[in-house]
Amino acid sequence: MRLFVAIEMPESVIDEIAAWWQGACLYLPASEWRDLPNRNWHLTLAFFGDVRGRDVRYAGRIAGCMLGCNKAFRIKAGSSRRIP
Repeated sequence: MRLFVAIEMPESVIDEIAAWWQGACLYLPASEWRDLPNRNWHLTLAFFGDVRGRDVRYAGRIAGCMLGCNKAFRIKAGSSRRIP
C-alpha cells in the first residue's frame, strides 16, 4: 500500500489551480498525467512509499505526531514534482 500524509486545500485554491491546469495540460503529452476530479486533489506533506503491516502502524504514529501539533503553518510555492 502506498502511504502518504496530505491536507485538503481550500476550494478557492483548487479553483485557481484548476483554471491554470486547463491551459497547462494542453502542453503535456496525455501519457504524462491523469485526469482526476478536483475533489481528489490534495497537498502531500509526507510520502512514505510502499508500506505494509508494522510499517503502517509506525507511519500512522508519525502522522499522528504531525497532526497533533495543532500549529498553523504557511505554504510558499516554489518548485514541485510529480509522483506517479
